[in-house]
Amino acid sequence: MREQRLDVAGIAMRWLEQGEGAPVVLLHGIPTSPRLWRHVVPHLDGVRALAWEMVGYGDSWQAGASRDISVRAQAAYLLDWLDALAIERALLVGHDLGGGVAQIAAVRRPDRCAGLVLTNSIGYDSWPIPMVKALAALSGIVARLPRPALRALLAGFIKPGHDSSERARSRSVRTCRATTTRREQPRSRARRARSTRRTRSR
Repeated sequence: MREQRLDVAGIAMRWLEQGEGAPVVLLHGIPTSPRLWRHVVPHLDGVRALAWEMVGYGDSWQAGASRDISVRAQAAYLLDWLDALAIERALLVGHDLGGGVAQIAAVRRPDRCAGLVLTNSIGYDSWPIPMVKALAALSGIVARLPRPALRALLAGFIKPGHDSSERARSRSVRTCRATTTRREQPRSRARRARSTRRTRSR
């Protein structure tokens, strides 16, 4: 996948892109990045696959430092990004938090949504999950955790979504760590946890 960057309404946005054809936009969850889709995109033939990075996540963490990064706000950023790329309609594919972003975008602008695919997505009757509620409640502590403790917390967040602890350690946790630069401050992780409290579509 080719890395792409573009300034959209004053926000530095990043995505990974591959192929040509009808646009398929892939939306990652928390606490990941477009790298989540690295094993999926190669199987998407005949489409233009665009794995968008939510503002405040992955390599875009600095862009979210002084902005609203709630699910609702991410949907607005997504629609602005589609406008900037002149993509009139796209199939939206969302995982976890990205599924919530896709749902809100589809409700706000149904004319822009060619279809909706959700996998392990959040829903308004079950979000935030207990683990995320706990992180949000303890965000002040999370912001002060040393790096080793943050790594352990990250691993604990990711592993429940795998059927193999080894696969979680060897692939997902390492990949997620690799998408976060050493310069990222723990407080940005805490902000992501707090941002999950606001999920209303309007």
